[in-house]
Amino acid sequence: MTKLVPGQSAVTAPRTPRGQPLYQRIGEILCARIAAGDYPLGTNLPTEAELCIEFSASHHTVRDALKILIEKGLIVRRAGSGSSVIALTEATVFAHVAVDLHQLVSYPEIAKRENISSEHIAANAEEARLLQCPPGTPWFRISAIRRVGSNPEPLCWTYFYLLPRYARVIKNKDHLDIPVYEQIEKMSGERVERAKIEMFVGRIPSNIAKQLHAAAGSPSLVTIRRYLDGADRPLQVTVSYHPEGRYTSTLDFKRETRSR
Repeated sequence: MTKLVPGQSAVTAPRTPRGQPLYQRIGEILCARIAAGDYPLGTNLPTEAELCIEFSASHHTVRDALKILIEKGLIVRRAGSGSSVIALTEATVFAHVAVDLHQLVSYPEIAKRENISSEHIAANAEEARLLQCPPGTPWFRISAIRRVGSNPEPLCWTYFYLLPRYARVIKNKDHLDIPVYEQIEKMSGERVERAKIEMFVGRIPSNIAKQLHAAAGSPSLVTIRRYLDGADRPLQVTVSYHPEGRYTSTLDFKRETRSR
């Protein structure tokens, strides 16, 4: 029989259906316990050795079971600190497969943008570093958040930095439904000839953490997209912060036959 700690919900012993590996069954039981509140947020799971004894399983099997919880975003494992519970339910991840540039810089159609503010600014030191411009450079900045349906957790926060002469794009009636760089092209007659994209692991800034329902300083996928004209001058630069586990961008390459 499975041993229970005081106050723990009863879970049947890991009888594995035919063809189901033991590690998967152990993973299901641990997920159920986390969802039931047996292991509250911020607490640790039993040690690997304790789980081996409880489930009569090898260390290798238990480690594979814990990998399931890690992949679901329920726990994190740190050397010397054990397995800490960071979520009670599996995180929603929005996977987007990109097959060309337009798709790479876009979000799923169900993701909707909401502008929070817009203003003329002079780039501060941090913005100058991200935008690769001298401090004090004038920009028109739009601060926006993206949501998916009724999900209370925003997908990301995005700063749109435009040349000041493009500020009137926010007056377009379909401004929230069309990519901003396309609106700039239509409005100005100028063309985006090249786009450069940077992606790196950063931290959630404290000034937007509350709006993102995330902890300040927590991990974030940061994307910087630069839309350049034929002379490599930026028409628009966007900086987006995606809290850990909420968005995945996938590159899909397909072999094509081309004439030499």
